[in-house]
Amino acid sequence: MVAITIAQDGILRYIENELLPQLTGLKRAGATVYVALASKNMERLMQEYKDHQAVQVLGVIDGDEIDVDKLYDALEPVMKDRMRVDIPIVGEFVFDHDDLVKLTEYMKGAR
Repeated sequence: MVAITIAQDGILRYIENELLPQLTGLKRAGATVYVALASKNMERLMQEYKDHQAVQVLGVIDGDEIDVDKLYDALEPVMKDRMRVDIPIVGEFVFDHDDLVKLTEYMKGAR
């Protein structure tokens, strides 16, 4: 289990260190501004999500902690193949098993 605040910071660091460098020009500038502004609302959004019944059913949140390993274990079998994710305005990113490992490490505060 990891404190939700550590996981949040890790997600933001992952975006800043792994995703944003893949962008150029206006897309990078726009995404950087978006992430900066969205991060200001992260605490409120996480509070809403963790209290949502659909999230509670998953059993990954306990108080102010999130079970990052449980999330990893659920996603790992699916991530054997590369997955394309289309992010509005920014474009398409391709995620694979290595990206899942990196994101998990960031969320645990190991990177």
